[in-house]
Amino acid sequence: MTDSVILTAWQRTSQRLNKTLKAELAGTGSIEIYVAIPPDLEWNGLTVHGSAGLELGLIKKYSLPWNMRSAG
Repeated sequence: MTDSVILTAWQRTSQRLNKTLKAELAGTGSIEIYVAIPPDLEWNGLTVHGSAGLELGLIKKYSLPWNMRSAG
């Protein structure tokens, strides 16, 4: 076994955002957080995940500096 740590894409994103949030809090002292929980839907017999669809829509509409990969 080695001492090296293999980070998943989610973990790398989490670490990067954690650093960004801490820096922002150190500068302004506050961050606004919004929560949206869209319902899952059904289309032609297929379940459509509401939260995943909302996330993709937001990524496509806004060019956010912390979004390292584009959703296309």
